[in-house]
Amino acid sequence: MLQQTNMKKIIILFIALALSTISYAQVTISLEQAESYKDSPDGIPEDVVYVKDINNKLPKFVGVWKGTANGKSIELHLNRFLHLPESTDGFKIDQIAGRLLIIDSATGQILYNTLSISNDENTSLLGFYFINNSYVMNFANINENYCMDSGDVYLSISSNDLTAMKLNFLRTQEWRSPSDCPNFSTYVPILPKNVLLTKQ
Repeated sequence: MLQQTNMKKIIILFIALALSTISYAQVTISLEQAESYKDSPDGIPEDVVYVKDINNKLPKFVGVWKGTANGKSIELHLNRFLHLPESTDGFKIDQIAGRLLIIDSATGQILYNTLSISNDENTSLLGFYFINNSYVMNFANINENYCMDSGDVYLSISSNDLTAMKLNFLRTQEWRSPSDCPNFSTYVPILPKNVLLTKQ
């Protein structure tokens, strides 16, 4: 009887040690910490299993936002979701997916619409990290006739007014050759450079 009790204790101790080793090897970091690895050649360390919104900064961005700029009406839908690991990532990440409706204010013509895309990872507007209190998302135009119409979208909300958000679009300039985009100098990106949006 005493021998069985000792054996149970040894097994329980072994399981506890194994579990503590596993949990020790799995690291969770904040979105802000992930930003510090952005320019590192090695990226986020391999022992990171979850990039989490520890400081709860994403919820204030979630919702429907509207604004006008450069003759366009912009409707932006932002949804928080958990991005599960893919073969290239190896970690989970809390992030925001965006869907856009852009309409020509004068004619009412729909210029761009991703509202009906159901999969958050296919919206071509995905967020990843914070920098200088702005949430940074990557945008890529899904229209076929675009001309280097992609880049980073910076979203910022003042702590004084959670219903107003600034959107700044920094267009990518490097990845396509002039032959791919002969009208680069005159092409007007689908997304305005600066938009002030109001939460609906």
